[in-house]
This record gives sequence, structure tokens and C-alpha cells, in this order.
Amino acid sequence: MRMLDGAARGLAAGFAGTVALTASQRIEMAVTGRPASDLPAQVASGVLGISPTGRQRELVATATHWFNNTSSGLSRAALGALGVHGAP
Repeated sequence: MRMLDGAARGLAAGFAGTVALTASQRIEMAVTGRPASDLPAQVASGVLGISPTGRQRELVATATHWFNNTSSGLSRAALGALGVHGAP
């Protein structure tokens, strides 16, 4: 049960971090005029063997961004379960 609690807290922390990261990126993009990064779509294309274009590529990039950053909380939770505390 402790492992599930840690995983849930890790996912929640990853989600909160992704919200903060996304908000700061959107503000920076609005200020600087920088377009959204295509890197998440490139990663998904390579890993999944897909070739999305246009709006689908934007959606794939967004989904990959949220999945990758939110799930990073699970990695941190796993380290905590192993007794690693503090900044890695």
C-alpha cells in the first residue's frame, strides 16, 4: 500500500510540475514569439513509428509533453521508495 501511495504522490507531483512548466513556457512563448517545440512530436514519431502531420502532430507533441513530464514523478517516487531522499 505504501508503494501505491508513493506512486500516487509521484504522479500528482509530476502533474503539478507539468502544469507549472507548461504555464511558464506559454508565457515565455507569448512574450518572445517563439513557436512551440516540435521535439516531443519527434520523440513520439521515433519511439512509436508514427508520422503525424499538421494538427495531429501538434496533438501528439502535447500528449507526449504531458505524459513524459507527468510520469517523471513516478521515477522520483521510485527513488524515494528505495530510500533516496533530497534532490537527485
